[in-house]
Amino acid sequence: MWCTRLFIPASLSWEGANPFPLQAPAVIVMNHYSILDLYYLGLLLNDGDIVFVTQRRPFLIKLYAPFMSMAKYIDMRTGDFSSCLEQCKKHLENGSRVLFFPEAGRSRDGTLQPFKSGPFWVAKECNVPIIPFCISGTDILLPAGAREITPAQISLHILEPIDPEHVSGDFPHRMLKKTVHLQMKQVLERQKNILRKTH
Repeated sequence: MWCTRLFIPASLSWEGANPFPLQAPAVIVMNHYSILDLYYLGLLLNDGDIVFVTQRRPFLIKLYAPFMSMAKYIDMRTGDFSSCLEQCKKHLENGSRVLFFPEAGRSRDGTLQPFKSGPFWVAKECNVPIIPFCISGTDILLPAGAREITPAQISLHILEPIDPEHVSGDFPHRMLKKTVHLQMKQVLERQKNILRKTH
């Protein structure tokens, strides 16, 4: 991932203070614009153990699949959420961070899509904080369906962790999902405005 970044025509900036080290154990949720989002997550790999929860497609890529299996990434191909929850619990009990793309796919129009409930249910059931992670600019660099890279500025922002114990109600995971979606949407809109001014 670090080597690949040397060949990608993009500048990288943090919005706010450097957030490392990330709290652990925790559930990280990140918006998803481009396949290159995964490469910028290389910045997090020196910050302790991070386990991805992914859907079917990445496990079908022959180059990635063996390494993902060795890293014990969680495969959601079967749609068996109870199995996913148990695997997440084990990783979190070992002090890991579990990362989800809550949109369950890449945004095609550069806007934040509705979230799935999975990561928020995991956070509530395991009583660990949610850490929202926002990335902007990769939708310009290499949007979904594109074959050529366009030089771009990438902006990263990690929000304050949210403790699920502070969220109550009949369906607390839904309230948690709504809260995180709103916070990330506001940050992403601000990031886009800043990036527009720099171009």
